[in-house]
Amino acid sequence: MFRTAFLIVLLGLLSISCASREALDPRVAPTASWMAALTEAIGERRVVQLGESGHGMAETYRIKTEIVRHLHQHQGFDVLAVEGGLAECWVAAQHLEEWPAEESMRACFWGAWASEEAEALFVYLRAAAASDRPLRLVGFDNSPTSRAFSRWLEGRPEVPAALALAERDFLRLFDGGGEEGDAVADLQMRAVANFRRAHEEVADPMLRMIIEDRLATLEFDPADFSRKEYEANRERRMAVNLLRHLQREPGARVMVWAHNAHIAHAYSNFVGDVQRQGEFVHSALGDQSYTVGIYPFGGRGYAWFINQEYDLRLPQPASLEGRLAQLPGDPVFLDLRGTAAQSQPWIRQPVISFEWGLNEQLIVPAEMYDGLLLIRAVTPITRGGD
Repeated sequence: MFRTAFLIVLLGLLSISCASREALDPRVAPTASWMAALTEAIGERRVVQLGESGHGMAETYRIKTEIVRHLHQHQGFDVLAVEGGLAECWVAAQHLEEWPAEESMRACFWGAWASEEAEALFVYLRAAAASDRPLRLVGFDNSPTSRAFSRWLEGRPEVPAALALAERDFLRLFDGGGEEGDAVADLQMRAVANFRRAHEEVADPMLRMIIEDRLATLEFDPADFSRKEYEANRERRMAVNLLRHLQREPGARVMVWAHNAHIAHAYSNFVGDVQRQGEFVHSALGDQSYTVGIYPFGGRGYAWFINQEYDLRLPQPASLEGRLAQLPGDPVFLDLRGTAAQSQPWIRQPVISFEWGLNEQLIVPAEMYDGLLLIRAVTPITRGGD
């Protein structure tokens, strides 16, 4: 029964061209007024967190990639931390120059994100890797997003054999259990023992961090497992991993790429009661971080959990999206901490917003984010073959 529950939880949570000089040429960097306003709002803060309402909207990826490029080229941001596997993105980061952008994307990102638009981010990362100012890629999700780390372990005699054995059992747990006769508790016990053994033998700091994260992820009681418990542990681990990346690179300025739900300051105050990554990070960093919630107004998206395209709900004028749509620009950026927001009292009041452009959520915007970005019309991501 636990095996089935584990698989259900995981399914529920998994929620331009070649690299060239032109991709890094500051003359093609965006100069739109919304970008200038966003840059001014971020100021000298060390961390900027970029959200998204859903994972299947092409224009969201394009605009976030624009922001990443601009902040990297012009504002001194040098690390991109993504909602991708801690171990898997580490492997992808080592091969950015040699792997095709699509391969790096599929190693690091969840399959739900895989698209031509998301691949464009990795095209930029590949170009930056070959330049004199690389943009370092890290992941912070404790859940494995691919088999890249397992494949990396193969044929490496310098890595303890116990690590490959532990990773094999760890992945089998995420696949919904082992083969016939392999109880989840047995897989868990074997994986923990081998991860601990490997931890004693490895010296590489990232490998040690990955092992420690795997061990923390395995801290559950197979007899008393719940979706809420898994979700709470995942959010804590994502926060721990992100903060550890910051500690490892104390002078770095970091951009974070994730879903709105993960980066918001007070998500659990309005939606459910599980504390999210953004709540832990906001508590730790305070004003060092600037968090941007990104929403679409209209159009169509794609959702992995229904495996199809869908029409976004038309927001009412009094909703978050409706209020932002009354402001000029496309996209619309509103700094909730700036003077322009003083004439927008609704940002400090409960308003309806739409996660994925579908699900109503009653939130107080100024308690959730530092800034808001509205994209007036979106289209579904362009998905390739699996």
